[in-house]
Amino acid sequence: DTFTVTGLPAGYTAVPVITGTITNAGTEANVVTSYAIKLGYEDVTAQFSNVTTKDGTLTVTKRAVTMTSATDEKAYDGVPLTNHTVTVTGDGFVTGEGATYNVTGSQLLAGSSDNTFTYELNSGTLAGNYVIETVFGKLKVTKNTAAIVITADDGTWMYDGQPHSKDRFTVTGLPAGYTAVPVIKGTITNAGTEANVV
Repeated sequence: DTFTVTGLPAGYTAVPVITGTITNAGTEANVVTSYAIKLGYEDVTAQFSNVTTKDGTLTVTKRAVTMTSATDEKAYDGVPLTNHTVTVTGDGFVTGEGATYNVTGSQLLAGSSDNTFTYELNSGTLAGNYVIETVFGKLKVTKNTAAIVITADDGTWMYDGQPHSKDRFTVTGLPAGYTAVPVIKGTITNAGTEANVV
């Protein structure tokens, strides 16, 4: 409700009634609906014949909001890599306004992909009041570098003219829930030793 006045003689004041108001992004006229001209406390409006009112303009600009999903990384462990965090930067949402997010990004095998998401503005949050940008973070799964050792079992027999083999083995270093299925190619018939090859 601020205003400027030009042309009044010294000692006089103008008291306008201004009714412009705006809430959402856009422009509205700031309208002078009436006025009084006073000398001290006395209303002398009727003594002036050449008074012009000019409306002002009220402008609300849009807020810039950037929504960014998380970037994350881990070694392959058989469990999909997900991260449902979405960070809002820029001007941000007005207090009490915002959005809900559905993060769908997922990376299971070694490699990388976008941490994709969609959003829905909360009730009372108008898209027209914001310039919204979405940025997808990256989900990266690296190969598992744990030391996994597959060891074929040893076997000992007394010579009996028959071929012998042993396909048992031990495994160390595998993550919980995983199994190894090696092909073991060791066989022996005559006295001596042979490698039991994995």
